[in-house]
Amino acid sequence: MDPPGDACVAEPLVMNEYVPLFTSPRTVRPVPYVTDVARLALVRASLDPEVSAIEPVPSGCGRAGTPGRVAMVVDAFGEVVPLRIVDDVLAEGLDASGLAYARPMLDANHRALDMVWACRRRYVHASDQVRVLHYLDVCGGECPLIELAQATTSSHDGVTTILALACRGLVSLALDAPLSPETRVKRSRA
Repeated sequence: MDPPGDACVAEPLVMNEYVPLFTSPRTVRPVPYVTDVARLALVRASLDPEVSAIEPVPSGCGRAGTPGRVAMVVDAFGEVVPLRIVDDVLAEGLDASGLAYARPMLDANHRALDMVWACRRRYVHASDQVRVLHYLDVCGGECPLIELAQATTSSHDGVTTILALACRGLVSLALDAPLSPETRVKRSRA
């Protein structure tokens, strides 16, 4: 994902500066971040079915800690747009200016995002993955988390299996509220 045009000028690297890096199945390469809210935005983008790839902000286009701008994402239409953090909840969503997540919503849902993301390295049996995806196909592509978790047979904890599949991009979760048995789970697009 190259920056559009020649709008960006290279900026020098600062040696001995530690910046944590975020990786997920959707990151093209590790994305630096400097605040916890930026990390939450990257987690949410990794779980967002409308995002197909995440890449660091190109050199010279602002640093990862620049207020509002976190990374670049490829949306469902193949467009490269900035991932921003905004203060207005009404400005949240995907539009011509990019993908925006509202800081108040990230703060309110940080526990749900952290609980889901904590399952990203959990081992998922192939048989459970196939059962879950088949179950979603049979029930029309969407069902409650607790119902889907009961479709797993190889795991002692079906909920964490579903959360791990969400981290891999195979299913998507409705994360507009805290995790609950009624949290809606959908099969992600192919």
